[in-house]
Amino acid sequence: MRELTQSEITTVSAAASCIDASLFKNLQDKAIRDAAAFSMITGAITFAIGYGLFASPFIGGGIAFVLAPYAAGLGYFSSSAWTIIS
Repeated sequence: MRELTQSEITTVSAAASCIDASLFKNLQDKAIRDAAAFSMITGAITFAIGYGLFASPFIGGGIAFVLAPYAAGLGYFSSSAWTIIS
């Protein structure tokens, strides 16, 4: 019995899950757009709260800057793009 190549394994696994590379890229692009939008909205809200509490745009911007990566991660993983997989 011969060994399977990586290309054959990829083809078989993609056929089994019905998700090809272009579909996955489209799903990932939508999730990235959702993450960016969620991060911007969260950043604006946290900036407003920080500015309101401390009356300093630098502190408000700092809070938004610190929370932005966490908000982007949350937006990416909770995107509606991934509902097709689950």
